[in-house]
Amino acid sequence: MKSYIIFIFSCLLLVNYISKAQVGIGTVTPTSKLEVKGTGTTAATSAANFTDNNGSSLLYVRDDGNVGIGTTTLNAKLDVNGTINASGAITGLKKMIEALSQTVSASNAGSVYYSQNGGHPAIPENLPDGFSCEIINYSNFANALTTLSTAKYHTKNSGWNSGNGLSSVTITSGGTIRLTAVTISGVKRYFITGDFQ
Repeated sequence: MKSYIIFIFSCLLLVNYISKAQVGIGTVTPTSKLEVKGTGTTAATSAANFTDNNGSSLLYVRDDGNVGIGTTTLNAKLDVNGTINASGAITGLKKMIEALSQTVSASNAGSVYYSQNGGHPAIPENLPDGFSCEIINYSNFANALTTLSTAKYHTKNSGWNSGNGLSSVTITSGGTIRLTAVTISGVKRYFITGDFQ
């Protein structure tokens, strides 16, 4: 009877230990329930690779911190081979806005306006300083941006032009520009880089 009680007590201790245990792979001092320690800190080695029955990678974690889902060829912090379905917002992505009959809005900073059928967005004269967006012209002919009366366009071709700038800029066929807003000496300036005429 005594040995039976000792056995039961030992089993309870073991269950309690297992429930609180931490498992380490590549380390004898894990700091969480499961810790996997890689063999390096570069792209040359990986810390984990979960595969299916055929050996195809499902989840791949490289030692430089990059993660692949469905791929081991990583070109970014997260590289996904397949369709992504998100129920919540994905931050950091650029919003795509069709340019036709649209006015560039301060609330769409960092967005990409795209033109497919000759349309281009109207450029207001009151965009806040630091505002920036891209405008892509997918059309097979050039698009002229709206002429501004009190704001000035500045490009790498025209330079500062004594502060006078340009009143209009034409995006070349298949071209992309980046527009950045800055106020200098009380005048709104739109600095443009990219593909323009």
